[in-house]
Amino acid sequence: MKRSLLTLSLLTLSTPLLAQAGFRLESSASSVRSGDSVMLDVLVDNPNGLQIAGYQIQFGWDAETLEMVGPPAVTSSSVLLDIFGTNSPPFGNGFSNCPDAGNGLSREASFSLGVALPSNIFSGSVGHLFRVPYVAKQASQQAPVPLLITEFESCTGNSTLLSDPTGTAISLSYIDTSVEITPNLSVTGAFQTGGQVDFE
Repeated sequence: MKRSLLTLSLLTLSTPLLAQAGFRLESSASSVRSGDSVMLDVLVDNPNGLQIAGYQIQFGWDAETLEMVGPPAVTSSSVLLDIFGTNSPPFGNGFSNCPDAGNGLSREASFSLGVALPSNIFSGSVGHLFRVPYVAKQASQQAPVPLLITEFESCTGNSTLLSDPTGTAISLSYIDTSVEITPNLSVTGAFQTGGQVDFE
């Protein structure tokens, strides 16, 4: 690569471009109960068959409702994995210029990057980048928990990008996801004398 990914993070586009590729977040389940495991897969969509040599991506998640139980990691089907690194508290040092993004409270940031050797440049239509394991915490109410690409970018200074073999940034689209956590104990029915109350 002629330019590093860190150099690319400083580039800005002078004019808006239509997205040529994109990042997509997918959860293994759209709805889980407290204590259930859920996997987050991070994928790249490349419908135009562009040559992709590297990436870096940051997304936000909610530490109050999801516990990251292992660091982001590549799998046997992942691409762009010759060099892989991640900073995803509690599996990482956090972000000195944005401490709230890695203090274990409320919304947290996860940052990862991957680079391919010239012999492993990716040009397929869809590629798996890495996977993140979570466990759902106890929920006080049933509501979707969003996982959002580019959250905290302005705070941490880590851009989300794809690069081609020359180090040129590729215009991007983003598809976020969410997980709905159902409390293990819920009560339905009328709260009155003689009324029926159902526990789940």
